[in-house]
Amino acid sequence: MDGISHDFIWRRLDIPSLEYCTVEFSPRLQMRGQVVAELNSHPVCASYVLHCDADGTTEECAVTLESQGVVKHLTIARGGDGRWWRDGCELPEFQGVRDIDLGVTPATNTLPIRRLKLSPGDSARLVAVWVKFPELAVLPLEQVYARLDAHTYRYQSFASGYEAVLTVDGDGLVTRYANVWERLRRKLF
Repeated sequence: MDGISHDFIWRRLDIPSLEYCTVEFSPRLQMRGQVVAELNSHPVCASYVLHCDADGTTEECAVTLESQGVVKHLTIARGGDGRWWRDGCELPEFQGVRDIDLGVTPATNTLPIRRLKLSPGDSARLVAVWVKFPELAVLPLEQVYARLDAHTYRYQSFASGYEAVLTVDGDGLVTRYANVWERLRRKLF
């Protein structure tokens, strides 16, 4: 799969929102996305660039968010020693965490799905570095991923009690996120 690039469009079903995302496997996973959405009754434009190491562990993520004439930037990085940094300031509460979860996209659910390589019937509990939008708050988020079959996972968030069924393709890329997101067909025309 080295050197392969996928471009997708996700449509959000519960609020006005679209995302264009590029995922590259070369051999490290990289994601770039642009999201246009209405959050908290305001239009926002968010873009992100995310890099993972060869094992699928997040190394760095840069986010830019524009809304109501204000532009915010956020950079989160994970060192080889497992320590996390936000805009140059250490985040000791995330020591050892491997995944980032950007709350504005289904793309980052792919990270633990690919990294964990669960067999059907298996599950894993983890903590992710959760970026909440539009605030760009950085919080720990305890999650469980359970693989139901070859292309279906159940996702649970303990903070909110939220639960969703995710469908993925053969590369572990999300094609449907409950009744919230759906990936549009590969060939649109």
